[in-house]
Amino acid sequence: MKALAIRMGAFGPYRNEQVVDFTMLGGESIFLITGPTGAGKTTIFDAMCFALYGRASGSDRDQDTMRSHFAHPNDPTFVEFSFELRGKTYRVVRMPKQTRKKERGEGFKEDPARAELFLLTNDQEQLVASKVKEVNEYIEEIIGLDYEQFRKMIMIPQGEFRKLISENSKEREEILQRIFKTKFFDDITEYFKTQSKQLEEEIKQFEWKIEQERNQVVWEDQEATYESEELSRFNTRLDDRLEKQETLVAAEKEAVERLEVEVDEWKKRYHHSEQLLELFEEKASLDEEKHALDQKQSEVEKTEKELQAARRAAEITPYEKQYKERMEEWQKWQKSFEDKLASLKTIREEFHQIDEAYHKLSGKEEEREQLKSSWEQAVEEQENVAIYNKLLEDSKAYTTSIATREKKLAERKEALGKCENRAEELKNQRRKERETSDSWYETKQRIDVLYKRLEGLRQLQEHWRKLEEMRRNYQSFMKQYKNVEVRQQSSKQAYEDSLEEIRHHHAYTLSLKLEEDTPCPVCGSSDHPRPVDRPLNVPAQEELDRLKQVYQEDDAAYQEMQRQLVTVTSAGEAQRQLTEKAMEEWDGYVKTLDEQAIQRAIIQSEEDLKAAEQRFEELDAMWKSLTEAAKELEQVEERSAKLRSAQEETRSRLHEE
Repeated sequence: MKALAIRMGAFGPYRNEQVVDFTMLGGESIFLITGPTGAGKTTIFDAMCFALYGRASGSDRDQDTMRSHFAHPNDPTFVEFSFELRGKTYRVVRMPKQTRKKERGEGFKEDPARAELFLLTNDQEQLVASKVKEVNEYIEEIIGLDYEQFRKMIMIPQGEFRKLISENSKEREEILQRIFKTKFFDDITEYFKTQSKQLEEEIKQFEWKIEQERNQVVWEDQEATYESEELSRFNTRLDDRLEKQETLVAAEKEAVERLEVEVDEWKKRYHHSEQLLELFEEKASLDEEKHALDQKQSEVEKTEKELQAARRAAEITPYEKQYKERMEEWQKWQKSFEDKLASLKTIREEFHQIDEAYHKLSGKEEEREQLKSSWEQAVEEQENVAIYNKLLEDSKAYTTSIATREKKLAERKEALGKCENRAEELKNQRRKERETSDSWYETKQRIDVLYKRLEGLRQLQEHWRKLEEMRRNYQSFMKQYKNVEVRQQSSKQAYEDSLEEIRHHHAYTLSLKLEEDTPCPVCGSSDHPRPVDRPLNVPAQEELDRLKQVYQEDDAAYQEMQRQLVTVTSAGEAQRQLTEKAMEEWDGYVKTLDEQAIQRAIIQSEEDLKAAEQRFEELDAMWKSLTEAAKELEQVEERSAKLRSAQEETRSRLHEE
């Protein structure tokens, strides 16, 4: 397997997205990943192992603790690993179970673990697996190693190589079989062993069955002498017996076949009966449905009648309308007829009066002619008066109509002028829409930038405070370290001085090793009448043991403090690098790296953010107002068009009249 690239975000100590492109190394087969303690070297291998198997490279790491403590609540934790294996390129993406902030509302939600595996072919990706279990199984299949074997043989974590060499032989054998693909031969060997045992067992069973069958053979003409017959004659008689039994078996087999044919026939009949029964049940169900429908027949007929009546009513609706219109016309004509009938009655009465007067004056021909002429003239004048009155009424009505239309025309002209003025105002506002839109988006982007800056400055403040706390702890620790170092040097010096003092009195040292009947290493005598006494300045053995124990305890404490010093120094160096990196990102806003400068930058960012949010609210209100103005402009323009159309129509009618 050849690693191509790895990309991770919010993973381990890496807060932001990190990309390691191994293709930049070219065709080199060996390369080194180096850095100070705590820089994140092991995290890269953890990310590789996590991407492949969903677990870290070390046994002391849990997948649930992979998420970076410095990550933003909205940033997802993920690892994307691209690698080449047997000429094929794969890309695996994996996310651990993590808690993220809800997109809506307050609180947090827990996202489940996810995994996806892609195969790259001709610059196109093909999804191979999309579930955690499927991805794990596919990875183990193509690599040929499970998680434990991969961790022990391919990626050995710090301090765990000893575990590999101390594994028992069976586990080492299993790992080597998986690596060198020799498990196939082991499987074949095991298979042949199993087959051999099975064949031996089958042979034994077969021999036992032969013996049992031989003992169970019953001869029809059995005699006691058969038991002592030779094996050849026994086999001959057994063959004859088998032929007879085979004949009987054949006959029984034919009978069984006939019975099977009959059974098949009866099965067919049974299935046919089941089908008939199902048909009868279906018929009964249909009969019940028919009966229920018959009961609802009256309701259906009633509904159909109502539907037909409604359809007929719909058909005669136009005729009914015409009937009402003709009825109204008839009523008008009836009223007109009654009016004319009354007028006729009045005229007849006047005629009778004139006729009576005419008869009275019939004797007066000349006077009558004068009256006739006067009457005809009066009738003519009456008709002229009627025509004049009608023309006068028509003139008044026309004058009123003209005044009304001119008034409406003036009102529409005034309304049109107001609409045009309002439209011009709205157009002027609309011209500001682009400027307001640009300001709205610029302010929104500035708010996002200010939020990011404020968050970064707060993280910088947090890193700085943590660094200051580590420095205070380091100073306190160094005091303890110096005290322990002084005690260790003092106890070491006391113990070494005692040893040196003893070495200066070598005779006394040798006298401590003298035993009865043992030659002296100096004089060779087996008698030791006067061994050298212990000098005053030489410590006793008990005192020497005490000094040694004190030195060992102080030295162990000193070694422990040295280990702690390495840890504290590494942690402080890592925190210093984090702080300096954050400072580099925001050095334009923080002049000096101290608490007061960072706090001033945070306060200034908060004030800028507050002002930007206030400006955004104003622009948002203006934006909404402009949106409403645009809608109103459309309505005003539509209304203006209608007013112009009505105005032109009124003018046309006035000109026509």
